[in-house]
Amino acid sequence: RSPTFAGKGVQIVSMQPSNEINWHVGPRRQMIATIAGQGEIETGDGQKLVVKPGVLTLIEDLTGIGHITRNGPQGRLCVFMQLEDDARVE
Repeated sequence: RSPTFAGKGVQIVSMQPSNEINWHVGPRRQMIATIAGQGEIETGDGQKLVVKPGVLTLIEDLTGIGHITRNGPQGRLCVFMQLEDDARVE
């Protein structure tokens, strides 16, 4: 069990079907939980990670090349949980 995370807020975001957001960095440290649909995150080092319900993604690439976000044909519904800068995630 993790500690309770302090955060700046939570957003529920509906992401467009079959959409690709080219290289970008995260706007802040955050965790993203996909609750419906499926997609893919491509990292700066070439890894391709499937994001789907049950997968929690930690976004920490606030500088550099960032990542590419791809949404599947059904789109994705996600919960974005903003983290405090000093939140420790293990």
